[in-house]
Amino acid sequence: MERLSDQLQGVEAGSAREAAGARLNARVVLFVGPEGGFSEDEVALAAAHGVTAASLGVRVLRAETAALAAVTLAMDALDRGD
Repeated sequence: MERLSDQLQGVEAGSAREAAGARLNARVVLFVGPEGGFSEDEVALAAAHGVTAASLGVRVLRAETAALAAVTLAMDALDRGD
């Protein structure tokens, strides 16, 4: 089973900010997975529903820390109009 973090290797840390601001008129929904990553089925289901995957970087964060970081980046991108 390939983890989402494995699929996102090589994605720059700034990609989460870019993904959050990419569609300003779209609804922003953040999925923060477990420290072990999302399952293949979860990744496939998300992709089938048009979810744009992004990474907070190479470090593994605790789920509660990752959620705060992702919300902060999304709010910053939306406020700046990126």
